Amino acid sequence: MVLILNDTQIVEGIIGATGVFLAGIAKTKLKLSSAFSTAIVGFCIVWYIRKIYMNVYAQLKKDNRIPDRKIELDIQPSILFAILILVLYLNKVNFIDALNPMTYLN
Repeated sequence: MVLILNDTQIVEGIIGATGVFLAGIAKTKLKLSSAFSTAIVGFCIVWYIRKIYMNVYAQLKKDNRIPDRKIELDIQPSILFAILILVLYLNKVNFIDALNPMTYLN
């Protein structure tokens, strides 16, 4: 069995995505002049939101005695690795084709 994700990682992804959304809103409201300051503010918003809410989630799990849940696949790790490499390669090829304007002219 290969562990794909556990419940904490899923919640962390949802909270991180929410933080990115809020950072995007803050970017439009603050109208920062440089890309560097925008990146710093965005990173801080995402990082703090993720850390705070992950601590809250961990405490709620502990207080309510919620067991860890896991998403697992019954597959050999080497086969899973080969599939992931293939998917990444195919996405790279499609991305390069999308950047090539000659692809659309033929």
